[in-house]
Amino acid sequence: MKIFVLLSLNASVLDRRNFIITLFKGKLASHNISSHEDLILSNLQSSNLYRKNTIAMAFRYLCTKKTSVDDLAPLIVPFLSLLNEQNLNIRRATLESLNYIAYTLPKVLQYINQSFQVSLADACKFKPELVKEIELGPFKYPVDEGLTVRNLAFSFIDTGLEKILEYCGVAYVIDLIILGLGKRMF
Repeated sequence: MKIFVLLSLNASVLDRRNFIITLFKGKLASHNISSHEDLILSNLQSSNLYRKNTIAMAFRYLCTKKTSVDDLAPLIVPFLSLLNEQNLNIRRATLESLNYIAYTLPKVLQYINQSFQVSLADACKFKPELVKEIELGPFKYPVDEGLTVRNLAFSFIDTGLEKILEYCGVAYVIDLIILGLGKRMF
């Protein structure tokens, strides 16, 4: 099948063609999710970080307003588990897709589980180990590599707040906000 050729193209690098491959895979699978389910699941659980990243990005194109939540059901929990990854690019791609999904297909948020809640809380935390110092001449500037993931996590909470409150409760959302505000960089 030609889709395997596309997967092998982005199995080793993350470059500009990745967007085209992602868009194609997501749109192709959205027409017949069940025929691509095994392929999507195998890539969600792959050891190859580039494939996971591509599938995380493609998921937003898979979830359109016409997509049935029942068709997505077997894919949602493995997709949400990508937020457990240590790789910041995969976490970023997952949260970007979740923001889109929370807006276009909010019923998917019914699959939020305890593991996802823990991962989302972890994404909201400030992590000093992700702050690097960049030297520019005589000056040193702190650069927070985890800032994008934290911003996307709070954006997801904002976008899906109504549904998140339904499934997780107010105390959980307040705890997330406290985690994010606990340590701020200026």
